[in-house]
Amino acid sequence: MAQAQGFCVFCGRPGLTKQHIVPDRLSAILGRPDVVSPQLKLRSESQPERFDVVDDDLIIKQGAFHIKKLRIVCGEHCNSGWMRALEERASSVFEPLVRGQSLYLSADQQHLLAAWASQIAMVAEYTDPEYAAISQADRTHLMINGEPPPNWRIWLGHFLGKDKNDSSYNHHGLIQPYLDWTIKNDKNLATVQTSTITLSRLVFHCFSERRRGSFRYNVEEKCRGIIPIWPIKTENLNWKKAGSMNEADRNWLSMSLPGLAHAQNKESRR
Repeated sequence: MAQAQGFCVFCGRPGLTKQHIVPDRLSAILGRPDVVSPQLKLRSESQPERFDVVDDDLIIKQGAFHIKKLRIVCGEHCNSGWMRALEERASSVFEPLVRGQSLYLSADQQHLLAAWASQIAMVAEYTDPEYAAISQADRTHLMINGEPPPNWRIWLGHFLGKDKNDSSYNHHGLIQPYLDWTIKNDKNLATVQTSTITLSRLVFHCFSERRRGSFRYNVEEKCRGIIPIWPIKTENLNWKKAGSMNEADRNWLSMSLPGLAHAQNKESRR
């Protein structure tokens, strides 16, 4: 039986090709493609009167995260088009960060890095499609405007973990079935997500919500070693000096959404 034709998750065109989630050029830095890769998948449901973690999976997969491919984008317009162009422009910024080199990031470089990070998060989320929370409107915005949507926030950290070849991805989808907006659309639809991606010495953390303002995510107050790059707040940012984090910091960050959602629910009931 012939396989049903798929369509690109960004532009809707046919002609899907396999795309590396992480640029293949980083394989020379990250190495060790044959190791197993842990992927944490968290699914939570937030109600006004309670908060529940409904699913908690630590999946061990063969092969490092940075070599994985997904067949969800078209070849000509996206994979070989605007996505490759974005990667080429951003490579002079993200490669030194992955190596752990000192670098001052201008506003333009932060803008470019944020676009690149959001693209990786948008593609990587399809490894956890059941609790995907990134909307088609968000993907279209990135494709057309070359920057993350306004309902996104992105942070960087300089990772000081023991394993210089660390590459991992942690995803958390949050359901808010009590929202009027969710009730009108799909009460089982994840509306908030966080993605924490580690590439050797670089950690980036992405937060997005389908309905802007539905969730207060004050992660900067709780986690040391992360610095915001989207929205841009600082014109000339020394990422290595401002954002050093150890494994405990990184692991807390990847698990931060449940705790902050629970605290927010408790505060709203006072």
